[in-house]
Order: sequence, then C-alpha cells, then structure tokens
Amino acid sequence: MPRRSRASLPAAAALALHLIALVARPAAWSRDRSTDSQSLRPGFVSPAARGRPSVARDVGVAGSHRGQRRGAAASSAPLDLPRMPLTLTPEQQGVLLRSAPGMPRHKEVFISGLLWLALGLASVPLSSALFFALKGMLNVGFSSALLTPDLWVSIGSAFLADPFLRGKAWGALAVIAFGSLRQHMELAAWAGAVGGLGAAAVRAFGGKKAPRDLAARVARLGARAGLPPGSPETYVVPASEANAFAAGMSAKDSVVAVTQGLLDAGLTEEELDAVLAHEIGHIRNGDTGAGMRVAVMIAGFSSLLSFGLNMLDSASQDRKSSSSDDDDNGGALVCAGALIFAGGLVFALGTLLQKWVSRRHEFEADTAAVALTGSDALSRALAKIEAAGTGTGRTLAEKNPQFAHMYIASHQKSGFLGSLKGLFASHPRVEERQAAIDRIFARAGGRGEA
Repeated sequence: MPRRSRASLPAAAALALHLIALVARPAAWSRDRSTDSQSLRPGFVSPAARGRPSVARDVGVAGSHRGQRRGAAASSAPLDLPRMPLTLTPEQQGVLLRSAPGMPRHKEVFISGLLWLALGLASVPLSSALFFALKGMLNVGFSSALLTPDLWVSIGSAFLADPFLRGKAWGALAVIAFGSLRQHMELAAWAGAVGGLGAAAVRAFGGKKAPRDLAARVARLGARAGLPPGSPETYVVPASEANAFAAGMSAKDSVVAVTQGLLDAGLTEEELDAVLAHEIGHIRNGDTGAGMRVAVMIAGFSSLLSFGLNMLDSASQDRKSSSSDDDDNGGALVCAGALIFAGGLVFALGTLLQKWVSRRHEFEADTAAVALTGSDALSRALAKIEAAGTGTGRTLAEKNPQFAHMYIASHQKSGFLGSLKGLFASHPRVEERQAAIDRIFARAGGRGEA
C-alpha cells in the first residue's frame, strides 16, 4: 500500500498543475484587450487567437486541442499552425458598412481643390525667387562667391523689390490652371466617347466582358453594398499580373475589372469575393471619381514642369542658332530653369498629397470589403496577390501610372529603389493592410460591435 501511495504522488501533482493551468489561462488572456470574454463569443475569433486551435470557436462549435498545444510547447521545433479565419456577425457587418464614407466625397474634393489653389499661388513667388537666385548664381559662376552672404543678400533684395517680376510670375499660375483645365477636358472627351470613364479605362487595358458567374458575384456584392441595379459592370483584363481595379466617375458608369492572372492566382471562393468587395468598396465610397478629380488637379502642376522644359529646349536652340541677343536668350534660359524647379517642387508636393489620399482610400476600401464579406479573407488574398504578382516584368501601375490609384495592389519592387518609390506609393504595404484588417476584428471583439 505505501508503494502505491508514493506512485500516485506524481499523477496527483500533474493533475493539480493541470487544474491550475486551466484556471490561470483565462486570466492571462484577459490582459489582452483583443481577447477578452466578449471577443471570444460565438461567431468571432480574435487576431490574438491565431494559431491557437483551442480558442477557435464557430457558431455552435467549441473545440479543444490542448494536448496538441502542450506537445508543441514541449517540442524544440515551433509548430507552424494555420491562420484561423476571423468572422463578423451580420449586425457587425451592417454597423461597419454604415460607418464607411460615401460618394461623391464632396468635402475631400473641395479640400483638395483648396490645396491645389494654395500650391498654385505658392508657385508664383517661388518662380520669381528661383529666377533671381539662378540669375545671381550665373552672374558669379561656379566659384567661392556662391557661398558669400553678400550674394544672397543681393538676391533677396532683388526679389523683395519685384516679387512678381512685374506681373510675369503670375504666368506660372496660369500655366497650372490651363494644364488642369486641359486635362479635365481631355478626360471628359475620352470618357464620353465610349460611354463613361469606367468603360474608357477598361478599353485602355483591352478588357473583355467577364463570364456570367463572375459577373453574378460582382452583382451580388454590389447589391449588398447598396449600388444601383446593373452596376458595376464586370470585365477581365488579359494580363498575367494578379491584380484588379475599379473605375468610373459615379456608380452608374462604374466597372470592376480583374486580370486573368488574378483568376489564376489560386484564390479561394471567399478570397475572390473579398477582392471584388474591395473594388466595390472603392465605388461605394466614391474613391474612383474623387481620385480622378485629384489626378486632374495634379496634372496642372506637371504642366508647369513641362512648360519649363519646352521653354528650356526652345531657348537652347535659339542660343545655338544665333549669336545675337545673348542677354535675351540668357534671360529665357534662367526663366526656364526657374519654371522647371518650381514646377518640379509643386508637382512633387501635389503627388505626395495624391498618394496620401490614395493610401487612405485603400484602407477604407479594405474596411468595406470586411463589412461586405464578414471575414478576413481579404488579408489572405492580399498575400497571395503579392506573391503571384511579383516578377521582372512591368506592372500595370508602371504601364499605366495614371490609373495606379485604382488597383488593388501596386506590386512595389523590393530593395533600395523600391523603398524610395514607397514614399510616393499609391498603396500601403501588404503588412500594413493586414494589420489594419486585424484591428477591425480586434475592435469588434473589444467593444462587442464593429
């Protein structure tokens, strides 16, 4: 009997430790806001529960795999468990969808217009200041005099005496306004010739009508998003890159297009629906129309840069063909240089504004996709698209940069050059988008609502 009693001590101790672990584990989880008792209710699996099959719960299902977790902890090699699906209830989907922005984003376009006007007005004194600076630097040449305070004092005095070059500097604003107006008219004519901006964009990519089952998917998601019946139309673009985009100034002329590469990327049914829901989210939020309006504004800044380059080319040709009027040609070269620098600066600032707006739109469209599908399938789809779309060939964004803000993925190149381009990227990195999707589910679990 004593021998049996001593043999039972390890078993009793193990049982006691197991019971303590069962009691202590919920307390440890409660320290994480995303995994409290509300987040573990049926129908929701928190991001912190990934890779923990013991806390994966579905409607009417509660599983336990604690033995597997103990075995994984005891093993020296880490166990790579699959990502557990995250889901929202229909009520949470409705709340999340109602919180999304809606078309046509009048406030955003108005603010962008004010910023366009501010940059345009800033280009006037900027062009004048650069004119006096370049003129003063050319007078002294490339010498130590460039570093003397007297030179820059004289340049500043000349600028303050005539900050608008006797009114000629206002020509910079006129060039910007004319460039934006011209781009708007060309865009309207281009879209009007084929029945809308969406159809024109698809035609530029060589898109064709999508198969009936794919069009039915888009129609179902569009109806769920509250879009008018019959919109958006669905197309397939013959490109090997895995990508998709939405286009159109409004819901009525909107389209959703997917590449053949996306259809061949091995997406599941849920993941394909999530990608389509993301594009429909762009249409519902008014991103497609607002994005093109902002692009038209930014085109005006590039017009100032192009005008300066054309002026420089013309002045250089005149200087080579004639030895007379050297002062006039020299003044034209200085003026061209000032417009090039001013146009490049305001164009860079305007592009930064455009890309910031585009990145924000991507996060909001991701939120709409989660609301329409009720799952985190988009997070998995983004990873597959990024993996399938990388390669040595030119991407759609590189071939048609004017539509870069419409794609679901920009497929940025890695390395130093890719990091540099990231400053002007139209899309956030996939990791950032996945983290934002995780936060949606974490907030849903923390508050009990989307």
